[in-house]
Amino acid sequence: YLDIAEFFQRPDKGLWGTAEAFRRGGQQFWFFFSHAAAYTNNPNYPGAMFFDPETMDAQINNPGWVKGLEEYIKASKLGPPNALNFSFGEVNAAVAGGQVAESIGWGDTGVIAADPKQSKISGKVGSAMLPGSDEIWNAKTKKWDKFPGVLPAPFMAFGGWQIAVPKAGKNQQAAWDFVKTLTSPDVSGQAAITGGSGVNPYRKSHTAN
Repeated sequence: YLDIAEFFQRPDKGLWGTAEAFRRGGQQFWFFFSHAAAYTNNPNYPGAMFFDPETMDAQINNPGWVKGLEEYIKASKLGPPNALNFSFGEVNAAVAGGQVAESIGWGDTGVIAADPKQSKISGKVGSAMLPGSDEIWNAKTKKWDKFPGVLPAPFMAFGGWQIAVPKAGKNQQAAWDFVKTLTSPDVSGQAAITGGSGVNPYRKSHTAN
């Protein structure tokens, strides 16, 4: 990921390597998480990315997290001059505007970049799983585990979306009918391919179609 960004770092041509949400107070920590995931999601000790599941000790300062942070910092130096002020919206604009060669993000980035009404690079957009690693920190043994191949770590998590109807609501059935419509395959399927909706694929039908 960083090699590609460095290769395309050509400010004299108005092109930079990458764009991520670097702005403090924005979506910064999710993008940092996506770097750390490759070095902290160890299949030999699952569930230990954020906390040791046996002791609940926070893992934020272990060597895996530190390596992820080092890469995140490197990425921040391969973006446009104002990249430290980027939130996710600016990331999408930079990608669709052809300012950067690549990015990390949710599904909106690819959808917007593929839309000829919003993008200068429509028809020239590809996507890939987040980079993984063949060396992953083991929070239990306190050592790096070496694997025969690169293990993907598709972690770009968010808090998740939930819909609830208040118990004291006056029109509960109508509210549930709305929920059913909103999350139906047809409506949610359209939302998943609409840039800016914030809806990423979550039904099998979203990726089968």
